[in-house]
Amino acid sequence: MPELVKGRANDFLTILFTTLDSVEASNSDELAKYQEVMATVAGIVDNVGDAETATKALRSLGALAHVYASKDEAWAKLKARADELGLFFDTAAKRFTQKA
Repeated sequence: MPELVKGRANDFLTILFTTLDSVEASNSDELAKYQEVMATVAGIVDNVGDAETATKALRSLGALAHVYASKDEAWAKLKARADELGLFFDTAAKRFTQKA
């Protein structure tokens, strides 16, 4: 905290609050981007019904501009959907296939 000096403006709190408002606005923009990405993820994952669509979804999810942890969350959602459908991810082939 700066020392108060006669003749010098006491604008410390003004600068502090202006900076905090700027940071909050930036975080708000990032949060909106994150929510938009996750809404897109939900739409993509909701359309997965078999190994072919799961593999296409994987490629679509990879092409998104991810924000925060959206990439990990997208993979988790796709993996959960694949598990529901009895699919597994073949890492060598880089695609989903039906469990044997």
